[in-house]
Amino acid sequence: MKAWKLRSFNSTTAQQLQEALKVHPVFCQLLVQREVHNFEQAKAFFRPNLAHLHAPNLLQGLPAALARLGQALARGEKTLLFADYDVDGLAALVILHRILDQKLPLDYLLPDRFEQGYGLSVYAVEFAQAVNCSLIIALDCGSRDHKALALAKKLGIDVIIVDHHELARQQQPKSAALINPKQANCNYPNPEITAAGLAFKLAQALVEQENWSEAPLWPLLQWVALSLAADQAPLTGENRILAHHGLRFLEEEGEEILQQIQQRLERPRPYNMQALYFGLVPLLNAPGRMGHAQTAADCLLAKGEKAQKKKLELLFLQNQARKRAQEEVYRDIQRILQEQGQWMERSLLLLAQPHWPLGVLGILASRLSKEWGRPCLLLGQNKAGNWQGSGRCPEGQELLPAVEACSAQLLQYGGHSRALGLELKKEELAAFEAALEAQLYQQMSRGPEPEAIAIDAQLDFSLIGPKFWKLLKQFAPFGPGNPNPCFMSKNLCDSGYSKAINQKHLRLFLRQGQGSPQEGIAYNFMEHFEQIKSRKPFHLCYQLEEHFYRGRRKLQFVARDIKF
Repeated sequence: MKAWKLRSFNSTTAQQLQEALKVHPVFCQLLVQREVHNFEQAKAFFRPNLAHLHAPNLLQGLPAALARLGQALARGEKTLLFADYDVDGLAALVILHRILDQKLPLDYLLPDRFEQGYGLSVYAVEFAQAVNCSLIIALDCGSRDHKALALAKKLGIDVIIVDHHELARQQQPKSAALINPKQANCNYPNPEITAAGLAFKLAQALVEQENWSEAPLWPLLQWVALSLAADQAPLTGENRILAHHGLRFLEEEGEEILQQIQQRLERPRPYNMQALYFGLVPLLNAPGRMGHAQTAADCLLAKGEKAQKKKLELLFLQNQARKRAQEEVYRDIQRILQEQGQWMERSLLLLAQPHWPLGVLGILASRLSKEWGRPCLLLGQNKAGNWQGSGRCPEGQELLPAVEACSAQLLQYGGHSRALGLELKKEELAAFEAALEAQLYQQMSRGPEPEAIAIDAQLDFSLIGPKFWKLLKQFAPFGPGNPNPCFMSKNLCDSGYSKAINQKHLRLFLRQGQGSPQEGIAYNFMEHFEQIKSRKPFHLCYQLEEHFYRGRRKLQFVARDIKF
């Protein structure tokens, strides 16, 4: 059972805000916790405005990219769009393809995860030369790919890098243009923007430069929203504006292919970030995990209903294969953890099996890091006979700095502070694991307290209802940095109608005092059923959501934890 920690807030500021907004004090408490301190800030928060997006020209490297693209347009140069195999790279590819198609002769390529691995490869540069491309736009990669960049320069092929990954220390990539908010001397106010967000910024500036008034620019924000969901980027500031309007465009005038996919997935509308993360994102990632990401790109860029339908069927087949492989590896992991019971004393959960498919390791590392509350690294064996895999860590911790400190034993690595990939020789694994464990132990010993459930506010249970939800959902889109608020209510008891579901979950009907029963769901709460049914009072922390079932929607609470 985790600790509960009530988030602090400035009560004076909250009271001033309540006087200005004339809403229930709990909403003002939530706003202050989200750095909203006055009426104007509240107005901007509740009405995200495209006019408040940062100007593209604040990005270092953008002028050089625009100049090179202007040159390519004037000459009609064939251009290769090269994108990483995940959804962020895929979304960035679609954005620039939608803008540049019919303007330039284009080709596109995504890497084979199992043959070339992550990033701009020598193979990609050789492919560009073979199809007579004189310009490559590298999307969601390129910042660390010095070998491929050197070859491109030798062959006379210019490269524009549009990336948001961390750069190698003291090694700037040599390219025609580098658009990366994490590069030195770049003062772009939003370093957490995704690669698709950067591609949109480039497209926005290019449309303005070339005066392409007919270009369908703003609806492309739906792809930016998809990338923000996929990369679990913080939904604050500019990212929240991008997500809000991306979801709006997806709802009101979503691209046909995305609408078809959502219908097949049977995802209810209106769309939200959670629906994208658990629906569209794993589906579009599946080809890159199980075969070749080119399948997903071909589907999204296909022209003609017949071709698109064929690619869509393949997409769903690969997603089914991904699910099966993922569950098999997860069962394998659970068996290993049961057989080797020393993991609770470790700072790191590191598991390696030669037969594990590389494509599903990132998903599972993320799942395990949440379940175990510590960094997780899962490795499989690639075709070169090396260990290769993915690492993830819980919110509030960092994995990349610790890996960088042990990088002498690695063949390659890269990523973000909490999500990364790496490769090392088989004989280096034991030494690397020991070094990484030591680094993480030091980091954790001087780091934050053990993870607790953050409670936004204590709530009178009787407040829950349509009126309360109508205002609460304006805090959306929810995600990292702007989570769906977590509430705590005290002295609840069963109304007598709660029941078990599949001997695993609970459908709860709870009341506080003499109030009306409120309905909710409690996943994996079966162990608490008898105590709940005893009618003894307890405290509950929970979130609110709209539940959609058979065309109907209803408000319910989703239990997070319980204390008797």
